[in-house]
Amino acid sequence: MQQSIKLLFYCHCCVVLMLLITFPISASERELTIWQGINTYHVDRANDEANNEENRITALFYGRWFVGRFINSYSKPSELIGYHFWHVTEESDNWWWHYGASVAAATGYGRNLASNIDGLITIGLSPFAGARFNVSKNVKLGLDTLYLPTDNGGVLVSGVTLTIEL
Repeated sequence: MQQSIKLLFYCHCCVVLMLLITFPISASERELTIWQGINTYHVDRANDEANNEENRITALFYGRWFVGRFINSYSKPSELIGYHFWHVTEESDNWWWHYGASVAAATGYGRNLASNIDGLITIGLSPFAGARFNVSKNVKLGLDTLYLPTDNGGVLVSGVTLTIEL
């Protein structure tokens, strides 16, 4: 059952990516970003079962959409798909920064968090902020931080980004 849920999740992620590539989003959002997590910090350390600080998240963003894979707080593999529903960007000289909020669905948490749906998928909202430096006309390197609210105070995750304008 769990394998079929993961396969279904991967298929949905592939369909979304194919649709986004086939029917591009606005010209100002045609960016491909690779996001690699470098630091995780659990705000409340009371729950010893959910304290994995090595999540090794890797995500791929296309415009406001993203998919990724990581090891969750319970040391289980997780996949996610999400969308920046509120996204503000600013640019000045060679710097670019952004902030906003995302909604995402992730597998692998079972019934450990209150926002799970029948133990199969966990839904979450996450504020984020970051800055990027324009290395060249179409390439940016940057740092992002996001906060993942949980039943136990939440998790702060930081990562490095490589963005290519398409």
